[in-house]
Amino acid sequence: MPSPPGLNIDGNNLYSNDLSRNGRRVTIYLSDDDDDAANITAAVHKTGLTHLFCFTHTVNLVVQNGVRVVKDIQDKVKAIVEHFRRSSVACEKLLALQRQMRPDHSAVKLKNDVVTRWNSTYDMLRRISKIQEPVEAAIAVLGKPVDILTTDEWLLVREAVTTLCPFKMVKSAVR
Repeated sequence: MPSPPGLNIDGNNLYSNDLSRNGRRVTIYLSDDDDDAANITAAVHKTGLTHLFCFTHTVNLVVQNGVRVVKDIQDKVKAIVEHFRRSSVACEKLLALQRQMRPDHSAVKLKNDVVTRWNSTYDMLRRISKIQEPVEAAIAVLGKPVDILTTDEWLLVREAVTTLCPFKMVKSAVR
């Protein structure tokens, strides 16, 4: 659908949807990217329309900002995860220790996070917290090739998972 006359949005497309409700016509312009970029906001304001930010994008920005509080621990966990993902010997040792220490659970690999996706940080922290004991045992058996988390850091990981869980549920429900 064409953009309103005079609307220059520098390569991002806006699409319109006309909705009628109780005799009122409402036009909604949607971007084809998932970004509340400044040029989209400026373009909408130029038309005199009201700009409503994408809910999921706003939640994403809030959570990414909040995750910065545990950045040091996130980096330490990421180093542990990367070690087990890079070393097939370490990965096999971790899987074997999980089978031995948690026989009622399936052995799982650690998950790594992606900088632009906070939910991947949640997944990484959640996974490592679920298999804390086998991770600690594997690092010890392998001669401490990477720093392990302290007791307080493990506690913060679990608290971060608890805090992020409702945001993950909202993100899943909205998508």
